[in-house]
Amino acid sequence: MALIWPPGTGADAKRIIAARAVRGAIDGFGSLLVPFYLGALGFGPAEIGLVLTAAMFGTASQTLVSGAVAARLPFRPMLLGASALVAATGFGWAALSLLPQPFWPALVLAFCGAMNMQASDAGPFLPAEQALLARAVADQHRTALFARFGLAGALAVAFGSTLVGASAWLAPALGAVRAMAALFLVYGAVALLPLILYAGLDPAARAAPTQQGAMQRIGFSGLGPSRGRVLLMTAIFALDAFSGGLGARAIVALWLNLRFGVGAAEAGSLFFWAGLLGALSYLAAAPLARRIGLVNTMVFTHLPASVTLILLPWLPSAPWAMAAILGRAAVAEMDVPARNSWVMAVVTPAERPAASAITALIRNLAAAPGPRIAGQMLAASPFGWPLMIAGILKVVYDGLLLGLFARVRPPEERRAP
Repeated sequence: MALIWPPGTGADAKRIIAARAVRGAIDGFGSLLVPFYLGALGFGPAEIGLVLTAAMFGTASQTLVSGAVAARLPFRPMLLGASALVAATGFGWAALSLLPQPFWPALVLAFCGAMNMQASDAGPFLPAEQALLARAVADQHRTALFARFGLAGALAVAFGSTLVGASAWLAPALGAVRAMAALFLVYGAVALLPLILYAGLDPAARAAPTQQGAMQRIGFSGLGPSRGRVLLMTAIFALDAFSGGLGARAIVALWLNLRFGVGAAEAGSLFFWAGLLGALSYLAAAPLARRIGLVNTMVFTHLPASVTLILLPWLPSAPWAMAAILGRAAVAEMDVPARNSWVMAVVTPAERPAASAITALIRNLAAAPGPRIAGQMLAASPFGWPLMIAGILKVVYDGLLLGLFARVRPPEERRAP
């Protein structure tokens, strides 16, 4: 089992990873289906971008709330409540098809619901799950466990992306709008499965075994001795997140549709293979981090993906663009387990929920304006300016991350000879 799970991995960590896989599957097709669904409901590119932005602001708000209570309450009820909200969100998206004027209800649902528009690890689950995973194994196995967490999510996102094509199969019988609404009903039903998984978690699991004493030394924000480091890394992550909002999956799918006429089924197939390549890259993250370090892994796998994003709008046809997206996917996600592991490693155990929540909150807030801006740009021109700008900003982020944090090493690297 050591080849599958890092040594010492317990039942709670396995349940969390299984729940992440379920969420990844529904995020994979939900986030990709939304722009096509809204288009079928009569929304234009600018309106679609506004709804996506509202969803990202909603995700940020949920991260803020979950981070605020993560250091004070057991994790299980938080995760159960978040799962129930995800299920309700799926049913809410389906109900939009019944409304004569769905724009404002869609905007409210996007903000108040819990659909992960970036199909990445984000939202109200993040602070609790990362804190639990970080203490589940020894330091030298932490990155490997986060890689498996990311691998499960990425494989599931890839699988979920293929389900978007089901809307084309159902459309002749139900019509385009009702076919997509039916898929959101499936989204809501499947989202109930994590409730079963989270119900089996340790009821007493909290942020850290010494939380009560730690809270006397840690302020309201949940940060103590690592406050300055966390705030600096958060500022750097915000730049990457803003650029990620400009180039979110839904925006790329919208750009492909506007520029080359790529439909939902083709986009679903493309993002399946992209997700599969991204998932496979997670397997290389832990070995590479052991060899060159976590920060170097974050930078030198992210940089080629950033350059590819700059070049993407200049490609002459859909096959070239799709090939570039697949090539980018092979390296673009490798920094995620390295980043998550590194953040958890360079703060104290009692600060982990707060560090996770604060970095995720600012990332979500910074990403939120991106789709709105990108939607307006694409409404004016389908060239792909938001993608090129996103790539340039990501290159700047890579340079700042390397320059400011190359010497900040986790315990396992400090112990290395």
